[in-house]
Amino acid sequence: MTHLAFALLFTAALPAAAGAQQHTFREQVLTMGVSEEVVVSAHPPLGPREMAEAAGAVVRVAVRSRDTFLSSDGATMLTDYRATVTEVIKDAAGRLSAGDVITIRRIGGVMQIEGRRVFSNEAGFPPFADGAEYMLFLKGGGQPFELIGGAQSAFRVEGGLVAPVADDAAPVLMPAFVQEVKGR
Repeated sequence: MTHLAFALLFTAALPAAAGAQQHTFREQVLTMGVSEEVVVSAHPPLGPREMAEAAGAVVRVAVRSRDTFLSSDGATMLTDYRATVTEVIKDAAGRLSAGDVITIRRIGGVMQIEGRRVFSNEAGFPPFADGAEYMLFLKGGGQPFELIGGAQSAFRVEGGLVAPVADDAAPVLMPAFVQEVKGR
């Protein structure tokens, strides 16, 4: 997975060139006036069945809350979403059950830095909404969990329908989606 970050200065964009010195968010805010960053992530395209095979876990969750913070090197804004597992479709490690509260870590978020509200988001991947339900394909490493393929591995669940969060594809009925994921 490759990430490329663009710091936005009002209307101008400054790409973070490969091999260039990476500045912390605090430095970007103070020296360059950065208030928004767009992170472009490259993931190989996968369908639900391929993601299920690659995932350590496939779960339906209800998002409860979030905390945004800077990575230990100060260069990346991250958000930890706490979510209640409402259904386990796959769990290779056998550690997840309905009712468990898990943490899902994503790039991006909103926070105050040096008195300025700063935004970071993964292009084409809106933040998870508190109270909303999602079907997620997670890496198998455990807490905090990460998505295996960025936006393509997150689906919004609403009214018995499942739809990708990243595009305008038509929603499908939950039972059909689960059957596809399980390969039946």
